[in-house]
Amino acid sequence: MNNKILITIDVPLLDSSFDVFVPINRKIGTIKKFCLEQIKDLSGRSVNDEELSGMRLYDKENCNIYDLDVYIKNSEIKNGTNLILI
Repeated sequence: MNNKILITIDVPLLDSSFDVFVPINRKIGTIKKFCLEQIKDLSGRSVNDEELSGMRLYDKENCNIYDLDVYIKNSEIKNGTNLILI
């Protein structure tokens, strides 16, 4: 399992968090898309795309915003990283 890392993503909109295994050879934008789909599903599709379009991924510890076009392996995201989607 050297090509995947476990991260935690907090989603205040749903008052929940997700532990997710993500492949390191994917872009950070892929994580965001996955989270947005989960938010739609968990909210019963009551959250619309306009509300979700402005959401960004932040590092929970230092509040850095992640560039969605960077690959996870080239970012500061490591095993155990906590992200927040707001």
